[in-house]
Amino acid sequence: MDMAKKPTIREVAKAARVSVATVSRVLNGQQGFSSQTERQVRQVVKEMGYSGGGLARAVKNKVPKTIALIVPEVSEYFCGSLAQGIEDAARRRGYVVILCNTGADAMYGESYVEMLRQQYVDGVIACSIPPDSPLNRKIRETGIPCVLLDSISYDCPFPYVKIDDFQGMYTATKYLLDRGHRRIAILSGNVKDPVAGWPRLEGYRQALRDAGVELDPELEAFANHFNYESGKTAFEELLSRNSSFTGIVTCSDMVAAAVLSSAGKLGIRVPEELSVVGFDDSQIASVMNPPLTSVAQPYREMGKAAVDILLKELDGATMVGSRVFPVQVVERESTRSLSLE
Repeated sequence: MDMAKKPTIREVAKAARVSVATVSRVLNGQQGFSSQTERQVRQVVKEMGYSGGGLARAVKNKVPKTIALIVPEVSEYFCGSLAQGIEDAARRRGYVVILCNTGADAMYGESYVEMLRQQYVDGVIACSIPPDSPLNRKIRETGIPCVLLDSISYDCPFPYVKIDDFQGMYTATKYLLDRGHRRIAILSGNVKDPVAGWPRLEGYRQALRDAGVELDPELEAFANHFNYESGKTAFEELLSRNSSFTGIVTCSDMVAAAVLSSAGKLGIRVPEELSVVGFDDSQIASVMNPPLTSVAQPYREMGKAAVDILLKELDGATMVGSRVFPVQVVERESTRSLSLE
């Protein structure tokens, strides 16, 4: 071996014919392996001169064990409560959390994962990573235990924590139907998004079908991203069709914020002339004018669940299940009931 090059934990695991997680547990003094495996790993560590990088420094200096939280975009509205739930649960178990912002579409994700592999973290929670993203495969290649949050992966068997997106938009649409609305529009996410885009659109459509309301393509518009600008563009397109509607469900609170702002500028009164429902129940929902009725995601509970699943993996569990959370509508002042006559 080239002694000028420091071995990585992945190389140690390969030489010892065990997983990276097993090497981690051995060097961290954790359980979940046989005495023979421990002797084998420690022998390889000695022969290869593995220093452990960040791990060795953490053990020597008694630095808490570490979880990396990878997010594609840092948003105080969406990620704040999630991160808080993750950090609270991790701290109680003796872990610290570092935040890795990979930028839009996870463009910086691979460099982050490589850095994490070299410096060493115990596990990864990856939030809102596209199902077909190369980042998922990159994480899998490192051998670092990982849990997906608000996403799934097509080709990596990572456990995940997410909401029932179909049920969420079904519930939002039914909320308006139960209050007398029949002409209900939707500002949907990208239909090519199999996690939140397509399931939410189908939830909207199914709620209308179940209520005996005929689907009208003219009442469907699409925001490519769950942000204000995409919402503004989609709402303007919807209005340009001159189709009447008394209620609208949206794919995110930021898209709903664009509706409220645009409606105000056009003299459309909310909720007197238009009832608006958001999705997420993020921190901005209660401070909008008027305060926004929204589908609430249980962010803190989801963050805690992600940590619990990850730590089970780190403890050597072989059958770790995923979690899908239900959602509910939080009623505020952006909606009203119509006469059922």
